Amino acid sequence: SRGSMNLVFETYNRGRTDHNRAMGKIIKWSEKAGSMKSLSFERIKDFELIRIGFDPSTRAPLTHVAIEQVEEGVASVVALVVNPEARGQGLGPASLRDLVNVAPTCVEGIQKFQAYVNKYALPGFESIGGHFAGMRTGKVTTGCIYIVEIDASMVAQSVSFEMACA
Repeated sequence: SRGSMNLVFETYNRGRTDHNRAMGKIIKWSEKAGSMKSLSFERIKDFELIRIGFDPSTRAPLTHVAIEQVEEGVASVVALVVNPEARGQGLGPASLRDLVNVAPTCVEGIQKFQAYVNKYALPGFESIGGHFAGMRTGKVTTGCIYIVEIDASMVAQSVSFEMACA
C-alpha cells in the first residue's frame, strides 16, 4: 500500500442549486474512474447527499460517496468510487469516515448507515467501525453480497452544519 493522502471534500445536498453540477461531475468522473456500474442522471438525481473528495493541491476529484435515501433512520450508502490511480492510499475508508461524520448534520433523521459491499470493500467499512450485518438475498449481479452497518451514534460529530453542508 502506498502512503495515505489528504482529501478536501465538497457536499451537495438534494435540493441545492449546485446539485445538478455535482451530478454532472460525478457522472463524467465515474466513467473515467472505471466505476463498476456507470452512474446516470436518473440513478443519482435523487441522492440525498453527495460527497466528492479532491486532491487539495490539484483539485482533481479522487473519490465520491453518496447517500441514496434515508428510510426509518437508515441511510443507504452508495456510489463509493476511488480513482484507480489513487487506490491503495486509504481513500475509500477516508471517504466513508467523512460521510458518516458529516451526513447526520446535513440529512435529518440518520441513526444508522447501511451498505451492500463486496469482499474487497468489507475491510474498509470495518476499519471505520462498521460491522457485518448479514448476507444479501435474492438476485445480486454486482458481487455486493455483504450487508455492513455503521451506527451513527458511534461517530464523532465534530463538524458544524455550516462547514459540512453549505
